[in-house]
Order: sequence, then C-alpha cells, then structure tokens
Amino acid sequence: MLLAICGKAKEQNEVSEEIYKIMKELDQSDKKIFTSNVVINTIMNHKISQAKQLEIKTDVNIKVSKAVSLNYKDAGILLGNILDNAMEACEKIRKEKRWIKIDMFHQKNTLFIKVCNSKTKEPVNINKSSKRDVHNHGIGVSSIKSIVNKYDGYIEFADKGEKFEVDVSLYRMIS
Repeated sequence: MLLAICGKAKEQNEVSEEIYKIMKELDQSDKKIFTSNVVINTIMNHKISQAKQLEIKTDVNIKVSKAVSLNYKDAGILLGNILDNAMEACEKIRKEKRWIKIDMFHQKNTLFIKVCNSKTKEPVNINKSSKRDVHNHGIGVSSIKSIVNKYDGYIEFADKGEKFEVDVSLYRMIS
C-alpha cells in the first residue's frame, strides 16, 4: 500500500518526509516502465526487484493505460498479496526452478490479471496460511477476495501441480 501511495504522491509532487524516505528506498531498486499507470508501475517495480533478490526469474507482460482507475490502496492489497504469495511459494523450491509470470491488460472496462508461479508438488490450501505465526498471518487471500468483490470481479485460484495460477478480472476500471 505504501508503494502505491509513494507512486501517487510522486506523480502529484506531494511528498512528505515519511514518503520521501520510502521513495528513496524505492529509487534504489531497478526501475522499468511496465505501464503508464504510475500506481501499478510502482508496485510492480518494487515486487520484481524483491523477486530478483530472491533469485526468482520473472516474465512480465503488462499493458495497462493511465486511465485504469484502480485505487492505490486496492492495488497495493491486490497485487502485493498475490505477488507476495507467489514469491513465498517460489522460496520453497530450488533456485533454478523459481519463476513467476505476470500478465496484466485491460480491455474496455475490465482489468485482467494472471499471475502464475512455480511451487512444490504439495497441494495448496489457499484458506490456510503456511506461515508459522498463523495468528498474525492468513488474511492475504481474504483481502484479495474483498478487493475483487469491491470491483464486482471474478477470481480463480488453480493449483496445477508444480505451478499455481491466480486469475483476476476486475470490472468498472476506466474513470
């Protein structure tokens, strides 16, 4: 969420001291332009940088215009949780088998997001956190579902053996 706020603040030249500190950290990561949508681009740059640090290969294909009106808080929750879960799954396997593929595009008033990642062969239970401290974790999937519902969207989680796929469709996306 902070990543999205920083991206929005930078675009509008409204930078407080706290935001400046976060932006300085973000500026140290590799920056690529995946899309003209500053909120999505800021989040994606940070998450891709994190994936590289974890030695996860990434394949990113994003075609989203500036006109897509995904609220910065919603974008942070949705993309942040999906990508954090994908990276967490990748960390459980050998480095040479780690990968995440991200496809995102919009058509008419719909934003389509597909994230696919490598994982162990063990089945995934998306309703249960795999973290040791389950009392302070395990709300990511419900947060994702809440954002999808807010945009009258659709989400599908698919365990496909050694890969996991999340497909999201969000409606009412053009302002």
